Amino acid sequence: MPPHQLNTAAIDVLLHLENTVPSKNEHLQELHWDLQKFHKDHMQSSVMRARKNRYIDLIRDFLKSEDLKKNFPPGIFVDRLVVFGSFATHCASKFSDLDLCVCMRYNGFCDPNRKPPPIWALRSIHYHLIHHRRTLSEKFDGAKIEDVEFISNAKVPILRFKIDGVPVDLSASFSDRPPKSCLAAKLINAYCQLDDRFAILVTFLKMWLKSEGDPVDHLKDFPNSYSLILLLIHVLQWYRIVPNLYQTHAYLFNHHKATSWDDVDLESDEFWMPLDQKTIICHQQRPSKHLTVVQLLYLFGTQYTTKNRLDEYSFNMKTGALQLKKSREYSLSIIDIYDENNPGRSARDTEYLVEALRLLTRTITDPRHGMLQSILEITSQQLYEDPERPSILAPDPTETTQKTCIKMIREVINTTISEDIKTDYFVDILTWEPAENILEISAKIRCDTRRVVELFNGPKSTEIQKLAEESLQKLFELELDLKLIVCFQDD
Repeated sequence: MPPHQLNTAAIDVLLHLENTVPSKNEHLQELHWDLQKFHKDHMQSSVMRARKNRYIDLIRDFLKSEDLKKNFPPGIFVDRLVVFGSFATHCASKFSDLDLCVCMRYNGFCDPNRKPPPIWALRSIHYHLIHHRRTLSEKFDGAKIEDVEFISNAKVPILRFKIDGVPVDLSASFSDRPPKSCLAAKLINAYCQLDDRFAILVTFLKMWLKSEGDPVDHLKDFPNSYSLILLLIHVLQWYRIVPNLYQTHAYLFNHHKATSWDDVDLESDEFWMPLDQKTIICHQQRPSKHLTVVQLLYLFGTQYTTKNRLDEYSFNMKTGALQLKKSREYSLSIIDIYDENNPGRSARDTEYLVEALRLLTRTITDPRHGMLQSILEITSQQLYEDPERPSILAPDPTETTQKTCIKMIREVINTTISEDIKTDYFVDILTWEPAENILEISAKIRCDTRRVVELFNGPKSTEIQKLAEESLQKLFELELDLKLIVCFQDD
C-alpha cells in the first residue's frame, strides 16, 4: 500500500456506535421513522415518472424532426437521446429535473479523432426553440415550452428549459461511446437496489444540503448532488457497509467495457435492476445490515466533520481509499470513476459542509423529541454560517427568560445606537415585551442588524461598545433562546 493512501477505517467507531447512537432510544427511533417518511413524501411518484417519460419521448421526437435538422450545420445529425442524473436512478424526488444528453454524429471529418464541439448542436437547438415559439406547442403535443436559456460558457454547456413546468437540462456529446454520466447513474441505481437505506439517505442529504449557485460559475455553498452521493458511497465503503461495486462488478460499471448503447438504455431491465439476486442476498447477510438509517447518517456526519481530512485527502471512488491530494486547487477532491475533472470542484469551500454536519452529529448525540425538524433548521435557517454559535439544543425559553432576553437586548441597542438610527431601523421597540412568543419577538428585531454588529466590532472601541459586548456575552452564556440570538446577529 502506498504510504500516502489510507485504506482502513477506524473500526472502533463501529464498535462503539451503538453506545453513541443507541438504536433503541425512543427519540432516535422517532428520527429513524421520520427519515423514512421524509423519503416517502419526497420521492418521485409513479404518476410523475410516467409524465416525465412522456416528455422524454416528445423531446426525442423533436430532436429528430425534419425542421430541426435544417438548423444543424452540414454533416451533423442526432443519433439518440439518453437520460442520466436522478431520473435514471431510484433517487429522483418530486422536484428533480430531467438531465438529458443528445448524442450527435458528424460525418464531415476524415480524421475520426477530430470531434466537433458539443456547443454546435446546442446552439442550433437553442436557435430553433427561440425562433419557432409559435409552433412549439404543436411539435410537443400541446406541452408548453418556456424559460429557454442557453448557458454556453459553463464548464459543461447546457441548454435549459421547462416543459410543462418540469426543468430540463440538455447537454450534447459527439462521442462514439455511451456517455459516462449514464453509467454513473447506473452505478447509483445499483446501490439503491442493493440497500434501501442508501436511497433514504440520498433523498435526505440532497434535500437537506441543497446547493444554490450561479449556473455559470458553479459556485455553491455545498457540494452538488452527485458529489454528495459519491461521498455517501465512499463512507459506506470505508466502513465496509456496502461493497465497492466498481471492483466487484466491473463488467457492469467499468466504462472501458461499456461499448454498447444497451448499457445505458433505460428501457432495459438490466439497467434498472443491474445486480443479481445472489449479490443482494449476500449483502443482506452482512453484520452491518442491522445498522439504522440514523446510525449511518451519524457515520456520514463524523466522516466529513474533520476539515483536515477534507483539506488534505482525496476520496478515491475507484479503490474506496483516502489518498493525499496532489494539489490544493479545490476544497473538495473526489477521484471519480466517470468524471475525470473532479465532481467536487463545484463546491467553493467545505466550511459550511463541515459546520452543518457538526451540528447534525451534535443533534443526534443529544436525542430529544422532534429531532428531524431541528436538523432541517440547520440548513433552512443557515445555522451553519456561525461556527461560534452556542448549542442549538437549548431548551425552549420560559416567559421570564424571554423578558430577560428582551431587556438585555434593549439595553445593548440603547447604549450603542443613536436615536436617529434607532428610529430608522428599530421600529416597535416598546412592543417587544408583550409579544406572545419568541418567534414574534424575533420577527420584530429582524431589521438592519448588520449595523448593530458593525457597531459592536467597529474600529473605535469605546466603553459603550465594550459594555454592549459584555451584555451580549451574557446572553450567550444563558443559552436560553438561540433563535432570538441568531436573528439578532444575522442580517
